Amino acid sequence: MIGRRLLEAHERALWDADPDVLEGLRAAYLEMEGWIEDRMGDAGGDVPSGVVRVVTVGDVKTLRGAREKE
Repeated sequence: MIGRRLLEAHERALWDADPDVLEGLRAAYLEMEGWIEDRMGDAGGDVPSGVVRVVTVGDVKTLRGAREKE
């Protein structure tokens, strides 16, 4: 999320943001994180924020095939 990057830039003194903007970014970021965690509750395991998993078309076909066999 771009908001996280902006907060990081402020923490590293790369961006001198207005305090009201920072407060809004923090609130939006926390809300989004909560939303993501709520929906991933049944995924199992810990998934750190910011994780990007690259899945190829072949991976999807393999997963579909495995599910069809179950």
